[in-house]
Amino acid sequence: MRLLLAASLAAAAVLGGCSTVQPHDLEHAAGGEAHAAETAAPEVPGGGTGASPAAPTAEGAASAAPLLAAQPGAGGGTAAPSATGAGAATAPPASIASAGAGAPAAAGGAKQAPLVCVDPGHQRYGNHDKEPSGPDSEDMKTKVSYGTTGVATRKPEYVLTLEVSLKLRDKLQEAGYRVVMVRDTHDVDISNKERALLCNDAGADVALRIHADGYESPNARGISVLYPSTGAHSAASKKMAAKLLEELIRTTEAKNRGIVPRNDLTGLNWSNVPSILLEMGFMTNPEEDKLLSTDDYQDKLATGLLNFVAQSLPIPH
Repeated sequence: MRLLLAASLAAAAVLGGCSTVQPHDLEHAAGGEAHAAETAAPEVPGGGTGASPAAPTAEGAASAAPLLAAQPGAGGGTAAPSATGAGAATAPPASIASAGAGAPAAAGGAKQAPLVCVDPGHQRYGNHDKEPSGPDSEDMKTKVSYGTTGVATRKPEYVLTLEVSLKLRDKLQEAGYRVVMVRDTHDVDISNKERALLCNDAGADVALRIHADGYESPNARGISVLYPSTGAHSAASKKMAAKLLEELIRTTEAKNRGIVPRNDLTGLNWSNVPSILLEMGFMTNPEEDKLLSTDDYQDKLATGLLNFVAQSLPIPH
């Protein structure tokens, strides 16, 4: 099988490592994954630059094998769980399945639909152990941070990201795409590196990392999309980031904060497939926080994401 993450899955779950919210700027200073200000302003598709990147927002992480969503007409259901390896591994939920070699094969030699890896940011508990921020990197960063919390809704970011990700999964399946979910529950423990490796080993055509933003000012608002500034898939990721932002602004009419190149995010640095990180909006803005939790707005976000996938990775006929 292509998915052999024995070392990743052998790590014991960290439950209770950090349940309190940390300001994103402090998380970034401590070495966590973050949407931090860069020296360059974010690029806005069509030329020019967007607003200054607002704030550090921590990347998420979680633990278990990825969920390969059953595909309409694909034949067979999800693959069997794979959690081999020495040591006490966190038991994956019953619905979690391995991807990669276990993915349903297309019948009659027909080309398969593209495979989308959806990574809902964060998890219920943080894990402040360290891991390399990239291949051959000596920079050690926190494996997973807790994320932010809505100032109006008091909803944790890890709950919001999964809500939108599940809506996206359903829309992708209905359209005929194959989908791998990095997590479909909150009680998991996969580091940012492991998240990237899960999407890599699944053979994803794109990795979509779903997050929300936070900042010290309650006035910050809008959508931005982050992409790796270096690596073999940087150019493809940048193109996808611009297309995703275009579709999301079209469906949501949110403020356009541009696309942002990053070289310091573990989940992007370890990715061997085109990978982009969506910041859906600011949970530290009371109005946007409440908007992000409405079914109507979440549906608009999921629709924009689906439109992006359909245009960037059309299903072969």
